[in-house]
Amino acid sequence: NYKYKFKDFSETLKRILQSKTHTFPIDGKYLLQNGMKEGSKLGRVLKLIEDEWISNGFKISKSRVKEIIQLNLN
Repeated sequence: NYKYKFKDFSETLKRILQSKTHTFPIDGKYLLQNGMKEGSKLGRVLKLIEDEWISNGFKISKSRVKEIIQLNLN
């Protein structure tokens, strides 16, 4: 696009490449090790934890994860 200069493009690309990607630290195996059973409920709980992790700026404590598991065991 002629409206954008190459310098602007390269600066934007540089910022994108330097941006940090976040990796979700919890998986189904962790939930199984902490009392959950296999099944669709495990997936729903994992999604709840992931949503809270995202809404909290990609941070969640292990104690909060265990609390969510305990709330959803029954």
